[in-house]
Amino acid sequence: MNTNQKTQDIVIKSGDPDRAYQFARYTKGADIKALQDLVIKSGDPIYAYLFAKNIKGVDIQVLQDLVVKSGDPDRAYRFARDVEGADIKALQDLVVKSGNLERALWFARDVEDADIQALQDLVVKSGDPTYITWFAQDIKGADRKILRKTPKVFDKQDIQINKLGRKVKK
Repeated sequence: MNTNQKTQDIVIKSGDPDRAYQFARYTKGADIKALQDLVIKSGDPIYAYLFAKNIKGVDIQVLQDLVVKSGDPDRAYRFARDVEGADIKALQDLVVKSGNLERALWFARDVEDADIQALQDLVVKSGDPTYITWFAQDIKGADRKILRKTPKVFDKQDIQINKLGRKVKK
């Protein structure tokens, strides 16, 4: 048994997904399948994403399934953005289901083949005027008419000017 094999055995026995990732990434001849299995067993979506993004020869679908199962909208967004061969629809569905408006905005902005309409629907349904405005202004393919659906934060008659000349709500 060579030194790399002994070290890999120690890494696998440790059960540490970070060590598995580092070993797979930086050690020539590492057993990628065994190290990937450790990451899968850990259930850690961060290392599933990192493995899929940076390690050649991994099973993208199995690692993606781990990310989807985790329910982590940030990892879903990053996986869709960075991993060639990712199932964009499955990852987007996770982001939509999570209701995370920031990740929905980023997904629409950064992920090729994102379903802009589904992400826009989530943002509009939220009623959040900030995200609706950002979506309408920043997302290519967004329906600019959604700004009309933006709830008013306040009406002009609700604004008064105080003695210092600053606007205040009644």
